[in-house]
Amino acid sequence: MAKETVDNSWVLDAVALVREGGLRDGTRGTCPCTQGGKTAHIRWAFEEDENHDEFLHLLYSYTAPDGSQTDRSDWILLERTRTPVGGERIWFTCPMCERRVRKLYLPPSGGWFLCRVCHRLSYQSRQWRMRFWDPVRKLEKQRHASPADTKRWLREERELERVEASLPFVQWKTPSLANLYRPYVKPPKRRPGRPSKRAERERAQAEREAAKEPVVKRPPGRPKVKRPYTRRKPLLLSESKSDTEAYCVKCRDRREIKGPQPVTLSNGRPALKGTCPVCATLLTRIVKAGKDTAGRSAAPAAPVKRPRGRPRLVRPYSRPKPLLETEGKRDTEGYCVKCRDRREITDPQRVTLSNGRPALQGTCPLCGARMTRIVKAEKTDQG
Repeated sequence: MAKETVDNSWVLDAVALVREGGLRDGTRGTCPCTQGGKTAHIRWAFEEDENHDEFLHLLYSYTAPDGSQTDRSDWILLERTRTPVGGERIWFTCPMCERRVRKLYLPPSGGWFLCRVCHRLSYQSRQWRMRFWDPVRKLEKQRHASPADTKRWLREERELERVEASLPFVQWKTPSLANLYRPYVKPPKRRPGRPSKRAERERAQAEREAAKEPVVKRPPGRPKVKRPYTRRKPLLLSESKSDTEAYCVKCRDRREIKGPQPVTLSNGRPALKGTCPVCATLLTRIVKAGKDTAGRSAAPAAPVKRPRGRPRLVRPYSRPKPLLETEGKRDTEGYCVKCRDRREITDPQRVTLSNGRPALQGTCPLCGARMTRIVKAEKTDQG
């Protein structure tokens, strides 16, 4: 069953209501109500309540589908909105769904003035379907409307003949046969236009990806084939002289372990642990399992674990390892942060620091670290 359409319903337009007269409290008048080509006038009265809400009171006579006639009185809430260019615009509020709409409809089947969604109304254009003979009739009307024997009339005549000739299985002996079929006219092919910017970017990206050399990615996991290791810088070490020497990572050379203690590592291997005599760094040397270490002192007890959380009492600071320094002998000696001891400055140069104090700068003769010594103004001369 076809739906009722807007074209067959009575339409109440808010714009037409405003054009009829100003809406102020206490004003009355009539507004047009259309149905297709018919026009009727409905009496209305504008009222405002104590909450400053504006209402439109409609008074009209309604004829039901069975022929009975009744007098109705509807109350419709109005709403005002501001326009971008200034002024106000008046809207109807649907009594059922309370949507803000411009038009209210009353279909032929009856009811009240509601919006199109509540009445489930459609449009006549949605119900219309093109028939086979409509294009031919349209061309015939255009040809009859044009003056005879003109360029436009001749062009429309040729178009009509072309359309009639394209219809299959029809002998055009009488004009009435042309209205039985709808001609099929294949639309012309559209020429390829300029590609969009997005297409150009994608094409350029594809060209750049194709121009790149394929990158061979390393397979995940541990490599099956071991690669040879090559050291970038040569490791210069002195010759080992005793079994209690170990490699110091800070001095980068072998040092005699100070205070060696026999321990067992987490993997179960025996080792000797101690400190470096130069920089006091922890040294560890793995020894053979059968080697006699009984003559050495026993392993220290397990360290006491620190309780979790922030300590409640402030503990006094104590250096875990003593800072061993030699006595200074010359004014060209400075403290080396790597060796953690005083060293003779190699190639001392007189400089002025950023704070304006004079100093001597040079390098450590043992590890090559940069050294700086602040001196008095009268002792900046070398030697």
